Amino acid sequence: FELRKIPKIEGLEIFVPYIPIGGILGRLGCFCEGCCYGTITDSTFGLRFPMDSPAWSEHVSRQLISSDQFFSLPVHPTQLYEIGMWIIAGIVLITIRNHKPRKGTIILSFLILYFLMRFVEDFVRADYGKIVGNLDLMQLLALFIIPLSSLSILLIYRDKLFHLSLPQKENTTNTQIENK
Repeated sequence: FELRKIPKIEGLEIFVPYIPIGGILGRLGCFCEGCCYGTITDSTFGLRFPMDSPAWSEHVSRQLISSDQFFSLPVHPTQLYEIGMWIIAGIVLITIRNHKPRKGTIILSFLILYFLMRFVEDFVRADYGKIVGNLDLMQLLALFIIPLSSLSILLIYRDKLFHLSLPQKENTTNTQIENK
């Protein structure tokens, strides 16, 4: 096994289905630290982070709570939401890999899944500023990357898709011979 003999895209596609493991571990760290927290919520899923956590500090600085309170206001546990989405993404990527896709499909599928996750999650994530309307930078990037990656997958499979969409032409040569 020599690393130099593996083409770059195929080499990347070996590792891409395992990126969600890193995403899960990263979000567990974020959850323990209290960073990457969500917006304030009255949902039963809302969590309160302890004093000196990023959520608590923001709530104090915005004068939503006093500095003598031990916990932040309840916020969406976006770290846990993202862990769930990483698990789903990992399952999808491994399933795609197991179906022996064409070159580039796994990487493009990862881009679609990642930016779809971020697009959804960032509506309830509080640690990013909004740029246009209610959208942050990652959501704006998602609006560009998801369609572009989807189109790229369609182009990779265009011959297969085009073949399926054409009506089957009857072989007239064999029919004429059989009729004689």
